Amino acid sequence: MEKTRQLKESSRNKTILLIIAIIYYYIMPKPKKKGGQQKVVTRAAKFRSGHIKISKKVNLTEEETRFRKQKLGGNKIEEDQRKYFLNAMQEVKDLAKSSLTRKVRRNMDTEKLIDQGRKVPTQQTPLATLQLQRSKERTTYSLRMQDAIVHGKPMPAKPEFMKTKEKRDTRALDVHGGKYTKGTLHLGKRDIKSAFK
Repeated sequence: MEKTRQLKESSRNKTILLIIAIIYYYIMPKPKKKGGQQKVVTRAAKFRSGHIKISKKVNLTEEETRFRKQKLGGNKIEEDQRKYFLNAMQEVKDLAKSSLTRKVRRNMDTEKLIDQGRKVPTQQTPLATLQLQRSKERTTYSLRMQDAIVHGKPMPAKPEFMKTKEKRDTRALDVHGGKYTKGTLHLGKRDIKSAFK
């Protein structure tokens, strides 16, 4: 009994994964470049609007065009059919998410937000990994420096964290005495006396 149940569950999981793969292949966004800017045009958006364009060639016969239209479901998809597919896609995604770990789920959510064009806060790298990365960068930089000195090559660029940052100019005068409130400086007797000392 248990073996048959396990076999049924595994076959069901395989079919679900196959459905997910098919849906992702046809509906996930494909990046397109236009005029230097990277635009993400999702197939899902075209699918939701009900218009799926078919690439027409001049040499195609009528039978081939008819066959292509039948294969793609025509130029337009009916409303109820589209809603059914969208609901099925969402159910499959939810089912797939439930079997994944929390970290993978979070990554999927952030990828989804990025696909929608939203800004996602950058995650801070842990201190230990950051220190490891920096130590590796230091060693590679020192090796490149030695190589450049020996072979007479131009000096390599420093890593970002090793560069000396220029100090910003002071935003306002440093007033040691008094207090600023609403743009006016209030001086007391002590402040005036300390100025003349």
